[in-house]
Amino acid sequence: MEGNDETHQPTLVLWKNRMANIEGYYINLDYSKKRRIRIENHLKKINCHEKYQRFAGIEGNQDEAQQRGLKTGELGLWKTWLKLLEHILNKGKIHTYIHILEDDAILSPLFINEIERLDPS
Repeated sequence: MEGNDETHQPTLVLWKNRMANIEGYYINLDYSKKRRIRIENHLKKINCHEKYQRFAGIEGNQDEAQQRGLKTGELGLWKTWLKLLEHILNKGKIHTYIHILEDDAILSPLFINEIERLDPS
C-alpha cells in the first residue's frame, strides 16, 4: 500500500508544554473494541495519545434515520458529534483547538509537526 511505509518516517516532535492548547477526542462505539485498540496504538505510536480521549459513539436508529433521509450510521455519527460538542461546552475548560477523530483515522507522523506551528495562546 502506497504511503504506508513506516520505515522512512521523519523524527517526531513531542507535544509536551510547547504546543497549542488542543484537546483531542476519538469517537468509538462501545462494541468496536478492535477499532479502539487500533486507534489507541496509533496515537501512542505517533506520540500524541496523551492529548486524546475516547468518546462513546451513539448507535443510530434505523427508523429515525430513514425519516431524515440518512443511513443509520450517519444518524448515529451526527448525534454523537452533537453530544460531544455539548460535552466540550459543558466542561467549561477552554481550549484553543479541538480535534475530533473517528476510530478509523490514520494521522500522518507529520501531524505533530504541524500542530507545533499552531499559536499556543
